[in-house]
Amino acid sequence: MERAACYDARMRSLLVAILAVAGAARTARADDPLYTCKEAAPTARLVATFKPDSSVHDLVAWVMGFSCRSVIVASDVPKHVTKVTIYSPGPMSPKQALQLFVDALEATGLTVVVKPDTIIVSLGPKFPRGCPDAPPAKASAPPAPPVPAPDPLAQADADHALIDAAVQRIDDTHANVSRGKIAPVLARDATLARGARVVPAVKNGQPDGIKLYAVRPSSIYAKLGLTNGDTLQGVTVDGGAHLPLDTVEHALAAYDKVKAAKKVVVLDLVRRGTPLTLVITVVP
Repeated sequence: MERAACYDARMRSLLVAILAVAGAARTARADDPLYTCKEAAPTARLVATFKPDSSVHDLVAWVMGFSCRSVIVASDVPKHVTKVTIYSPGPMSPKQALQLFVDALEATGLTVVVKPDTIIVSLGPKFPRGCPDAPPAKASAPPAPPVPAPDPLAQADADHALIDAAVQRIDDTHANVSRGKIAPVLARDATLARGARVVPAVKNGQPDGIKLYAVRPSSIYAKLGLTNGDTLQGVTVDGGAHLPLDTVEHALAAYDKVKAAKKVVVLDLVRRGTPLTLVITVVP
């Protein structure tokens, strides 16, 4: 498995190197000296002066310039070989120059394969055959214990217990709500969403509040005294201004006020055509 992974990593590295060369060739300008070439005639005499510690990159640019061959350098070569020094005292033929390029790189331990149109440079047999680019393997952490799926029935019982602790029903139009105990209920969005369906009410083509459907008997809505078909039309918080519930914006603003109530919340509603007032007293 390790050898297969190493081989796969090397093949990806080689593919990246090939794509990089191809992409550079497509984007290079016609007058860029690195990518322009003029193939030397077999009888030509080439004179080259190399600076000490020339890089592999410099030698590749040089050999491309007179041979017009594409050069592929494996991505792990620069990690092992970066510099080489060549002394060339006199003119040479293109064939001799190409052989000088091959000899210079092979002297460092690299392997050079010359094909009619391509030169391939890769690590020679003396270099380690591991995967230098691969990070050291890390010890795998023990698998986390499986998290049991929540039990819907148990969750419903827990929600019901929270609501019973927070809300005390006095009669059909009065209820007490504990300020400290209602917070966990309001924080459970899923519990509130499951308690009833809420849709806009319309009368004579105009918004007419919020209508409740499918009110669950164990929900906070039922505990407060609300029933299926009730239309909530407005609310008054702590004796302040009456807040209509005719639009989504007004309903959201009223909801924020209700959550911050300190004394009493008065809810105006219509039940089966009859106006009613639900009084909710806030207690510690």
